[in-house]
Amino acid sequence: MEPTLENLIEVAQAKKKRALKRKGAGTAIVGTPDQVTEALQDYIDAGVSHLVLSGFPHADEARRFGRGVLPRFTKVTV
Repeated sequence: MEPTLENLIEVAQAKKKRALKRKGAGTAIVGTPDQVTEALQDYIDAGVSHLVLSGFPHADEARRFGRGVLPRFTKVTV
């Protein structure tokens, strides 16, 4: 089923509400697996050793990340 403009607006509004409730620092890394890998590698190169990742819907994003991004890193500790 193709998303409608109304559905996309609802999703965007829900995300905005969640973002306003979120405490602490945060950033969004979005894009193709290549783009996400490059962005994460930039953090690693800057000395970041731990990341907390999340996505929505959780199960779909976990699978997408696990298949498309995670295999691109040679050293991963979960």
